Amino acid sequence: MGVATGLVGGLVAGLISGLVMGLLMGALSMFSEKQIIERSILTPNEGVRRSIINGVIFTLIVGLIFGLFIGWFDVNGPLDGLISGSLFGIGGGLIAGLQAAIQHYTLRFWLSQTHLLPWKTVPFLNDATTRILLRRIGSGYSFTHRLLLEHLADRQASSI
Repeated sequence: MGVATGLVGGLVAGLISGLVMGLLMGALSMFSEKQIIERSILTPNEGVRRSIINGVIFTLIVGLIFGLFIGWFDVNGPLDGLISGSLFGIGGGLIAGLQAAIQHYTLRFWLSQTHLLPWKTVPFLNDATTRILLRRIGSGYSFTHRLLLEHLADRQASSI
């Protein structure tokens, strides 16, 4: 009798966890990178802001679903559900966009601390645009003159 109960319980748990994982993967595909590429990006850092929003939403969704699922089926109850839900939620949030935001702000912090780029980059780039050194293309910037790009690249390479 114990083997049959264990087998049926394992099958039921497997089916439920498969359904939950399928729903989570479907939700993850909703936060795809194509969404931001399909529409024109109008403001600088909009992609990072959207990554943060997607990551936080996904963290909450995954944390809630896994927390309830594990808390319901686990013998130890709500505490295990809370801990596991939090861990799975953070992992899902990192996948869904928080990792990109952390990398972005880490790079910006490092560049500002080494005085290679100011922390408030957008006003700096807009100033270069008004001086006709750069031109704005969507939410990005490009050098107006190829010769200036090559000069700055050669200058940086020779100082290393």
